[in-house]
Amino acid sequence: VSGLEVYQYLLVNKENLNVKDVVALLRQFAKGLDAAHEAGVVHRDIKPSNLIVTLPQRVGKIMDFGIAKGEMENIFKTQCGPILGTPAFMAPEVIQGAPPSPASDIYAFGMALYKLFTRDLPFTATSTAGILVDHIHKKPIPLRKRNPAWPPALESVLANAIAKKPAARPFTACRLMDEIEEALSSVAEKPFAEFRAFWRAFVAKAFHPYRPELHYMRGPGPAWRAKHTRTDRE
Repeated sequence: VSGLEVYQYLLVNKENLNVKDVVALLRQFAKGLDAAHEAGVVHRDIKPSNLIVTLPQRVGKIMDFGIAKGEMENIFKTQCGPILGTPAFMAPEVIQGAPPSPASDIYAFGMALYKLFTRDLPFTATSTAGILVDHIHKKPIPLRKRNPAWPPALESVLANAIAKKPAARPFTACRLMDEIEEALSSVAEKPFAEFRAFWRAFVAKAFHPYRPELHYMRGPGPAWRAKHTRTDRE
C-alpha cells in the first residue's frame, strides 16, 4: 500500500484540514477495526505506525494484522516473546496475561488517538518495563495537561477509551469516534493547524530515516534543524 502514516499525513496537510476532516479520517480507521472484530479478528498491535493514509485516494487503512516476528527493544516497537504487542499501546489486561480482545484493541486505538491529540503518551516511563507497569497501575495524565487547547469533553472521552477495566471502554471503535465527534463539535470547523502546539515532535517523524520512533519523545535534533530549517539569510 502506498501512503503515509497518519501523523505524517496530518503534518503535511495540517494547513488544509479542519478538525472535522481529521475526525472523518480517524473514523475510517475505526470502521476498519470494527469490521475486523465483527469477523472475529483481533489486531493485537494497533499503533500509529500501523495507521496508514493511502495516496492519492486518501483512505485510512489499518496495516499489519497480527504480530510481526523480530527482536526490537524500543517501547514503540512490537515485542515478540512472553508478551506480544507494542508496550506503549498495550492494554493492561493483556500485559497481565489475558488474551487479546476487541477491548484491548480499543485501548490501543485510544492510546494512539491520545498521542495524536497531544504528541505524548499519558504515562512518563521511558523503559519497556516502566511503561508496562504504568499501563497496569498508573493513572493516565489528563489529556488537557498535555495539550490544553482541546475541549474538556475530549479529555473525558479518551480517558474512558484507555480505562484500566475493559468493560469501562467504548464497546466499538466507531462508538469511540461518535463520542470524539460530539466532544469536538464546538471546534469542528476550526483549522487543525490551530491545535499544532504538539506538531514539532512529529516533524522528524515525517522525514528522519533513522530510528524515527525516538523523535516522538525528543523531537528533531540540531542536525535535522540545520538541514531543514529556512532562515531569513537564505
